[in-house]
Amino acid sequence: MKPTQPVPSEYAWIRNHQGMKSKEPMQKVRLANNIEGWFIPWTCGANCSDAKVVWDEYSYRYSVGIKVGDKESLVKMANSAIQAGDR
Repeated sequence: MKPTQPVPSEYAWIRNHQGMKSKEPMQKVRLANNIEGWFIPWTCGANCSDAKVVWDEYSYRYSVGIKVGDKESLVKMANSAIQAGDR
């Protein structure tokens, strides 16, 4: 099995994307249970991508996304998913 790349490496191409993209940059975010995640902004080319929040827990990588989403909404979605798993 191929090891998972660090999130900033996996999405490094976004920093140089020449098309339309979110004004919010790719950045670390603090999630529920003190988990570190990353906000990944949306980009547009032939179509627009989902903005995402991505985080690693144990040996799994999780993400939530929404088409042309914003950081605040995605952090709320990620926190909801994390807290739902605490039951």
